[in-house]
Amino acid sequence: MIHAYAAANGHLRRLSPVTLDSAVWIDLHRPTSVERDAVAKLGVTVPGPEQMAEIQPSRRFRRGGEGLTITVFLPGRAPDGTPTFGPVAFLVRENRLITVHDHALEAFETVPDEADDLIDEAVTPGALMLAVLEAITGHVADRLEDAGREFDLLSDEVFGEQTMTAVALKDNLQKSGQMGQRLSVMQHALLTVERGLSFVQGDAGEHIDVPAGPLEALMRDVKALAFHCGYLSGRASALTDATLGLIDLAQNRSFSILSAVTALFVPPTFIASFYGMNFANMPELHSPRGFAIVLGLMAVSVIGAFLFLRWRRLL
Repeated sequence: MIHAYAAANGHLRRLSPVTLDSAVWIDLHRPTSVERDAVAKLGVTVPGPEQMAEIQPSRRFRRGGEGLTITVFLPGRAPDGTPTFGPVAFLVRENRLITVHDHALEAFETVPDEADDLIDEAVTPGALMLAVLEAITGHVADRLEDAGREFDLLSDEVFGEQTMTAVALKDNLQKSGQMGQRLSVMQHALLTVERGLSFVQGDAGEHIDVPAGPLEALMRDVKALAFHCGYLSGRASALTDATLGLIDLAQNRSFSILSAVTALFVPPTFIASFYGMNFANMPELHSPRGFAIVLGLMAVSVIGAFLFLRWRRLL
C-alpha cells in the first residue's frame, strides 16, 4: 500500500499514487513490486525486508547519494491485528521523505492530521522526518504512561494487606511478564531512534537540511523516555521477583500444612496398624473395653501431636 502527501500552505495533502512526482512524503506499507517500481522511477531504491532487518549499524545508517537512510525498529500491528515489532526505513532525500515498513504504525496514520503544528509552508523532508519521529515518540510516551499506571495497580495488589491466592498471583505474574516484554520492545525502539537521531545530527546538514533546535529537543525527549523505560523495566523485574517469592511462600505454606496434617495421623495410624496384626495373643484383644481403649489412645495421640505442632508453630 502506498500513501503520498504534498505540502501546501502548512498542511499535508493526500495525493493519488499516480502523482508521486510532487509528493514530499511517500509512505510504503507492505509495498508490492509494482509500488517499488513506481518509487524506483523517482531515482530511489526501496530496501527489501531482508536489508531492513540487518543489525549492522553500517547497514542501518547510511550517507551518500542524495541524502540519508536510517532504519529504526518500532512496535506496531501485524496484518492480523496482533502486536509486532519490526524495522522502519526512513529514506531522506533532497526533495522528499520515503518511509518503508511491513507493519502498521499508529503514528503514521495520525501524522498527516497532527503535522499542522509541526511544519510550515516551506516544509523540508528533514523537518517532516522529525515530525514523524516526534509523533512516534509521543505514542511511545503514552504507552509508558499506561504501563506506569498498570504497574501501580499490580503493586497495590501484590503488596497489599489482603493476601492473594496462588491463582491471582499467577495471573499477576503473567501480566507483569507481559508488561516487561512490552517495555523491552519500547526500550529497543527508543534506543534505535536515539541512534538514528545521533546519526542525523552527525551529518551536520551535509546531505539533508534538518532544523537543529527541534532535533536537539527530540533527542532530549527520546533519552529521557529511554531512561524512564529502563526505570519501568526495573520495576517489572522487581514485581516479577516479588510475585514469584509470594508464590513460593504460598506453596511452602501449603506443603507445611499438608505435612503437619500428615504428621497428626501418624500416631493413630501406628496404633491402628499395631492392633491390626493377626496374632492370637494380642493385649486387650478379647477385652470388652479393648476397642474403647484403643480409640482413646488414638485420640490422645492426635491431641498430643496437634499441641506439639501448634507449639512449634507448624499449624
